[in-house]
Amino acid sequence: MDGEVLAVRADLLTGVIGVAQAVYTLVNQAFSGKLSKDHVAD
Repeated sequence: MDGEVLAVRADLLTGVIGVAQAVYTLVNQAFSGKLSKDHVAD
């Protein structure tokens, strides 16, 4: 039973990390685009 619980937690952790990386990438791109636009405005 413990092994199954650990496996499920590992899957959840992997999923959370994947989502976190995706969000981090999107936010990074959004900030980069915003910064470049601000620089162009200057």
